[in-house]
Amino acid sequence: MRTAVTPHLTDDQFTECMLTEPNEASMQHLASCELCRAELAVFGSSVNDFGKASAAWSESASRVSIRALAKTNARRTGFVAAGWALTAAVLLAIGLPQWMHRRTVPAGDQTAEIAAPQDSASQIAQDDKLMQSVYVALAPQDPSPFQEYQLTDGHSSRRVSGSRTP
Repeated sequence: MRTAVTPHLTDDQFTECMLTEPNEASMQHLASCELCRAELAVFGSSVNDFGKASAAWSESASRVSIRALAKTNARRTGFVAAGWALTAAVLLAIGLPQWMHRRTVPAGDQTAEIAAPQDSASQIAQDDKLMQSVYVALAPQDPSPFQEYQLTDGHSSRRVSGSRTP
């Protein structure tokens, strides 16, 4: 005698069986198929074991004490306040002398003019003679290599025979 072969439950049908009430076709198949019932039992056991392991891990995890957390925040707040106080002290140490200096300098034109007497024509002529004598004293007495070898400097143009200039 031949029995009708029914296909096994799909993954969606297994999920439906685990999460909600299975439909009528799934219930009939589970009643007649030992293999699908065993697979559903194994899957259910695995989900149950995972739930137990998760609960055990969360219970064994260290709990943070509210008092310890408050102490940590209080220390951190103290460091922040000390940092701001140090910043204010540095700004005062730099800024206060600058402010005091600018306060003591008179406003307006801050350059002092020195009145210079006007030089007369005779004074200018006397200064020119003095500068010429200084120049003669400092000028080298030896002829320059250009003068000694009768060379010209690079700025003068020399014509070479046979060359054309445009």
